Amino acid sequence: MTRYRGMNLRWLNTGRPLAGQSVDRVSGNALSSRDFRLCEACGKLDTDTRASSAREHRPWCRYRSDSAEHVIAVDLMRELSTEALAFVLPLGFATDRVGVDSLASAILLGLEITTGGSPDHLGIASVPHPVAGRRPGETRPALLLHDTVPGGTGYLTDHDDSSRLWNLLIRTGQHLRGCPCRAEGKDMCPDCLRPHAVSAEVTRAAAPARHRPASWDGRTPAPWTPRACSPSSTRRSPSGRSPTRPCAPAPGRAPWRCASAPHSPSS
Repeated sequence: MTRYRGMNLRWLNTGRPLAGQSVDRVSGNALSSRDFRLCEACGKLDTDTRASSAREHRPWCRYRSDSAEHVIAVDLMRELSTEALAFVLPLGFATDRVGVDSLASAILLGLEITTGGSPDHLGIASVPHPVAGRRPGETRPALLLHDTVPGGTGYLTDHDDSSRLWNLLIRTGQHLRGCPCRAEGKDMCPDCLRPHAVSAEVTRAAAPARHRPASWDGRTPAPWTPRACSPSSTRRSPSGRSPTRPCAPAPGRAPWRCASAPHSPSS
């Protein structure tokens, strides 16, 4: 687990995924992208790539009556500097999107269980995390729990040690095992993961799938502890903020995707 007190996060909106879209590369990963096609004069969204029409332009646009298209393709981005915690996951999560999303949802549920309330100012995203002592660019899957308030609220200060995280996971596992939806054969319900689901793929069964059942039952100590990865080639910027690295969004998911991965300061 690694805590970042001043992390720059960026979200990319590359447009709604559609068939026949172009493919871009972000941080070395292929990303299906439609982009936003806008009139280069008035900025209105182009809805037909075959021809230009008056409805695709503002009343004052000089191209309103021009049958030729005059468009530019753009992506949208928003940025936030805030506090964050990175939970580095076992390598098996790299190909387990359902497991990652379900675990992320379980962590949000666990925060509600352990604190007695659901902090609406926290978000969680799947990101690649750099690995210490390996070749440049090598990463591990990770979950980034971050404050959505600029600068952070200090809330994550009480959750930055592995023992607290494991207590959260154990209590969450006990809650999921005792949820009535388990006996009903449902993936989740309003009493467990549904209010915190980060995607439609989340399931109650997948949330603890990568952990030993005993850890979730609370009978034995957890066999694995989150570990921090800090690449030796990375340094903090003069401002003290951690640099960021873009990551590829998952195809078919919501258009706003977290595009930043943590870089730890070198030791």
